Amino acid sequence: MFWEVFVPIVVASVGFIFNIRVSNADIIVSALGVLGGLLFAHAIFVFDLRMNYMHVIGERLKRGDADGENLTVPMLIDDMFSGVVYSSALSLLVTMLTALASSYGWYGMLCNVLQRIVSAMFIGVMAHLAACIWRVLKLTSNAYGLLRRGHFSE
Repeated sequence: MFWEVFVPIVVASVGFIFNIRVSNADIIVSALGVLGGLLFAHAIFVFDLRMNYMHVIGERLKRGDADGENLTVPMLIDDMFSGVVYSSALSLLVTMLTALASSYGWYGMLCNVLQRIVSAMFIGVMAHLAACIWRVLKLTSNAYGLLRRGHFSE
């Protein structure tokens, strides 16, 4: 929560105070498009992981050897899925808004103060997106570690 909310607010504030401006919208749109595609692929992977995990648990229940199942792994997978879908949607939204603003020249039409505000907000959203992706990667790593070690039961 700290990294996903407070750090982006601080980063956006620093961007506003020091008048850090965003530029090269075409590069930003391209990078966010690639990132959105990778996040979508990650969402498919996580969905497949959850389905396979539930299949394995179902098979273990049929055999009667699923006593004391560890709920950590499915919770990590569910958190991972919600985080990657949120990050993918945020990436798509920012890509669309940036592409529209760039193609219509909206940013250049703004006064100096509004350009600073928009740049600071954009920098904050990018920091938020980076923190969300970092969280998803940590969850992925933790879930993989538990699955690799075979910690299915407590």
